Amino acid sequence: IQKWTFDISSLDDAIHSKSRVEIDDGSFSLESGDEALQADTSVTILGGNINVLKCQHGINTAAVNIAGGNLHIKGYDIGIVVKTGLVTDSDDGSNLSISGGYTALDVADADGIRCNGSMQISGGTLIIQGPTWDPNTACFVKGRFDISGGFFISSGADAGDRIITPGVYSSQNIIKITSDFGSGMLFHIEDSGGNDLITFSPYRRAGYIFFSSPRLNTDSEFHIYTGGEYSASDSDGVYTGGIYSGGAHQADCRITSRITRVAF
Repeated sequence: IQKWTFDISSLDDAIHSKSRVEIDDGSFSLESGDEALQADTSVTILGGNINVLKCQHGINTAAVNIAGGNLHIKGYDIGIVVKTGLVTDSDDGSNLSISGGYTALDVADADGIRCNGSMQISGGTLIIQGPTWDPNTACFVKGRFDISGGFFISSGADAGDRIITPGVYSSQNIIKITSDFGSGMLFHIEDSGGNDLITFSPYRRAGYIFFSSPRLNTDSEFHIYTGGEYSASDSDGVYTGGIYSGGAHQADCRITSRITRVAF
């Protein structure tokens, strides 16, 4: 699909291919009683504006490549499902790759992402407003999960072993913050110079937040706050372009390893 405008409301799949789906451009408003984008082999998004207003699964296929465009998925089950259909307790050979674009997932009652294979983030933006209820989580990956670039933030339920931490083979630093974050509570990280790294608000009560950015430099110190207020509005829970103030200082951390864990 290279252009045009699509406004689809369907009881079944909104877009379905027996082979693959590739979106280069276009505008999509999709409502589905089942899958918004279903393909037997792969879904590739290179551009366009895709707004999934309602679905069971936003994307369901064996290989997903997001390299551009703007993708918003609001689902009542799983935001993105990546699987081959092979029944196994380990990596089933499916793959999710995010190298560009802007992806925001809002899933209240199941996993934001469920990948039965491997997942890589090398660029772009990924925001996951995950579920409240255990055992569902923002991002569940059976295989290897690596981050080498891009902006990633997710929040979700305290789901124990189903909270998947990006692997030690990642080349970009990651912070996992464990706490009790109330719905709508502001969460803020700034560096030692007072410069904002992230101000974020979970849509639902959360037990953890994952954050990764190229600005999380090794040997740098960061300060974490909750509450307070922000002088500009948010986009998918991420606040930019304003000033954060009035928050309660919760913790300080220094990045000394690929994965930094903070609890308060």
